[in-house]
Amino acid sequence: MDGTEVMPFRYLGAGGLFVAIMVALLVNKIYSFVVDRHLTIRMGDNVPPVVAETFNGLIPAIINVIILPPLQPCSN
Repeated sequence: MDGTEVMPFRYLGAGGLFVAIMVALLVNKIYSFVVDRHLTIRMGDNVPPVVAETFNGLIPAIINVIILPPLQPCSN
């Protein structure tokens, strides 16, 4: 290896665990908020239920991808 870090070890301690728990709680709240307000993609009646359930999680996932990356710490 050329000395580059694949994953910084400073995030594997208590600080990283705390952030991971907070992010997990935030993601859960966002998912519950979106699903409780029926902000999902509506499919027709001819679409199989398995496919429709897959698309129910798409909107919360997109919202999480938009909201969470700016909360990352600077790598400096």
